[in-house]
Amino acid sequence: MSADESRPPAPGRSALDPDFAELLGLAPQARARRLEGIEDAGRRAELASWLAAALEDDGFLRPGGALRGELLDDALADEDGPLQPGSELCAYRIVAEIGAGGMGRVYLGERADGLFERRVAIKVVHLDHAYTDLGRLLREQQILAELVHPHIAQLYDAGLTADGSPYIVMEHVAGEAIDDYCRRRGRDARGRLRLLVDVCAAVATAHQRLIVHRDLKPSNILVDASGTVKLLDFGIARILEPESLPSSSSAVDSTAAPALSRSATQLRPATTLHHGRSWLTPQYASPEQLAGRPVTTASDVYQLGLLAWELLADRRPERGVADGERQERELPPPSRSASGVRLDLPLADLDAVVAKSLAVDPRERYRSADRLADDLLHLLEGRPVLARRSNRLYRLRRFVGRHRLASAVAATVTVLVIGLTAAFTARLAAERDATRLQADEAEQARLETEQVVVFLTDLFRSTDPYSRPGVGRASEMSARELLDRSAGRLDDALSDQPLVRARLLSELGTIYRQLGLLDAAEPLLRESLRLRESTPGARPADLATSRLSLGRHESQRGRFEEAAVLIDLAVADYRRLDDRRGLASALEVRGNLENSRDERGAIDTLNESLALWQELGVVEREGDLRLFLANAHAKAGRVAEARTQREAAQALLEARLGPSHPSVAAALVGVADLHTLEGQNRLSLPLLERALAIYEASLGPDDFRVATVANNLGVAHNQLGEYEAARAYFERALAGYERERVNHPDVGQILNNLGTIEWALGRPAAAAVLYRRALAQLRRTLKEEHIAISRTVFNLGEALLALGRTEEARPLLEQSLTNLGAKLGADHVMLSWPQIYLAGIAEKSGELERAEGLLRRAVALRDAAAAGLDPKDVETAREALASYLRRHGRSPP
Repeated sequence: MSADESRPPAPGRSALDPDFAELLGLAPQARARRLEGIEDAGRRAELASWLAAALEDDGFLRPGGALRGELLDDALADEDGPLQPGSELCAYRIVAEIGAGGMGRVYLGERADGLFERRVAIKVVHLDHAYTDLGRLLREQQILAELVHPHIAQLYDAGLTADGSPYIVMEHVAGEAIDDYCRRRGRDARGRLRLLVDVCAAVATAHQRLIVHRDLKPSNILVDASGTVKLLDFGIARILEPESLPSSSSAVDSTAAPALSRSATQLRPATTLHHGRSWLTPQYASPEQLAGRPVTTASDVYQLGLLAWELLADRRPERGVADGERQERELPPPSRSASGVRLDLPLADLDAVVAKSLAVDPRERYRSADRLADDLLHLLEGRPVLARRSNRLYRLRRFVGRHRLASAVAATVTVLVIGLTAAFTARLAAERDATRLQADEAEQARLETEQVVVFLTDLFRSTDPYSRPGVGRASEMSARELLDRSAGRLDDALSDQPLVRARLLSELGTIYRQLGLLDAAEPLLRESLRLRESTPGARPADLATSRLSLGRHESQRGRFEEAAVLIDLAVADYRRLDDRRGLASALEVRGNLENSRDERGAIDTLNESLALWQELGVVEREGDLRLFLANAHAKAGRVAEARTQREAAQALLEARLGPSHPSVAAALVGVADLHTLEGQNRLSLPLLERALAIYEASLGPDDFRVATVANNLGVAHNQLGEYEAARAYFERALAGYERERVNHPDVGQILNNLGTIEWALGRPAAAAVLYRRALAQLRRTLKEEHIAISRTVFNLGEALLALGRTEEARPLLEQSLTNLGAKLGADHVMLSWPQIYLAGIAEKSGELERAEGLLRRAVALRDAAAAGLDPKDVETAREALASYLRRHGRSPP
């Protein structure tokens, strides 16, 4: 073993090694027992050598003591001065200094080892702030490095400089402080609070890992160009020690954060930081921080309250905390007269939420960041907030106000149903106008609408918690319960009013479908269509609506043939009725269906729909239509046009809906797909991870769109060779689809993707089993010439060939070649893969002329597409041809 190998691990290479960090922090006897428990002898010897070197040199653990190994000896011209551009810190090269303060300096850095491209922020902490316990530093930085959340800037690396100063390497976020972002973008109160909810979610995740931030302030919370929040400086957070405190404290809500349930979360007395030595900003510090009392998660909750105050008041609170003055008074509510922010929220609730967050006594604050986030969401949704004492009148007011306010928000189930009342009432007035309908039809519509209103009124009266006997406390019915109760009552109600019943069935079925509850939606939509087809006097427009609704459902199910029949009928109905709004909607659905079926008319159909919406002045549909068009262009291989459409769609959707809307997530997935198509899988990962977080937060973890993004993440990791990560995402996607979409063709695609992992790991037999399952699933719903079937047929043929089962493999490879050529054209590079395999089979069968022709064609296709291929693929084809020629006594070209 060389001298270098016997030294302690160099910062940034092994200093964050979890085993080394753990051993270094243990008492001698415990350390010896832990080391003996490591089964790998080589690993045990490596760790023992590092420990021996570290413990031999007491300077290794002394503040200011220089770590041996790969340090900054050449990078630091002046140990007390800033790092110079071009100097290197382990794997990173300093680009420029981007900030400096009392704690230290922050630099922009980039990878210097050439393994991959990454720009980072590097914070070097001044020596007078350094830790006195290196073992604790390493343990804490290991935990922080594992703190992964879409709204937290990732910590990549940590260690010590040559003079003993700790440094932290973090994700570099190009954005602006949250207060500046809100001010420049003119965000209203709702938009600001939605950003704060994301901040709370990130802080709550940290608290669940026993991490307290301690310095939450606008400059540590950036918002990037896409509207995504990122928390910085978790690298200076502290790890809480639950076991060090009495169990009687209640600073943490055990139900919200199970990991914190053993006791209160507080720093050990030996490492408690006090004002003057702690890493805090007095203007944003909690009262206990300023007073030098123990810091808990409640301190972060206080700082979140200050942030809410500042975002709502649009100015900093005047707290009088300069020079260590203790803050022991409550802040007044944000001034509405001084604020430039329109506070279009229940003001008493707003004041109560902020006041509870800013209570001087930590025990009176929200017990967790999760609880604060819940109340902010309740505030945004018009629900009762925990910060106010609940009484019947208050809860009833919130119940009624919430449904009235949210009648335009289509993503909320209860809101959608209650919105029917308002929509039907408005339609009643319109339908009384006999200039649009014959008198008898107008009267029928009026009676129908009145019956709908009566039904809904009775339904909502039955959900009033104050009118139901035997209920001991007020409780609100869940959205799913309300839907199920509505559907259940329709089983027996309105039997003498079939058209009224048909309308309600259609609306409830649509809500179920939009929630991804396809099993519940199907019987309602089918019965609605049956009633409208069989009842005399049904309006043609309503019949078209039922056909389109059931067609959408069948398309989501993957039953494309049935969907096409229904949607085509709806399109014909709307054209005959000259209903341009209905036609625009139907063409939009048909264009997406054509795209799913690989039909070439999808772009024209979607363009017609977009033109109709624009003529009608319905601007809110443009973002979604451009996203659909981008998908169609991408399938057609028009990458540049797809990118243009997706970027336009993302901008339109974010401007109209905000950065956390599911439609924005769909746009992010589309952009990521383009990166994957171009082989830039690293670029696709953060977009897909953000989309996954949006879908999970807005639609729930069981929604099929979560499964779809999980599959796409699996594809990206698979193409990067990260097979275990890919497998985990594919299995999650498969489980998600099998809950509600067991017969959907996407299930076949996911099974195929799992097969590719087995193939990559050298297990062709396991791959073949998965490919067969995938093929059976795809053939249930897709035509044989669909490209997904052609790819899976090829994969199965490839696996069987590797198993020596040539007679089974050959017809599959021939089929894939024929179908891919018919679908993509004879000049598409994808044809080269079956061509090379078939050339080998032909040569063994003595079909030398065909073998050589296939190989030459494969080489030509890959040479023509070389700019978009891995160079290894181009070389593989050339070498296959050269080897063939050499075997037959000819010189390669």
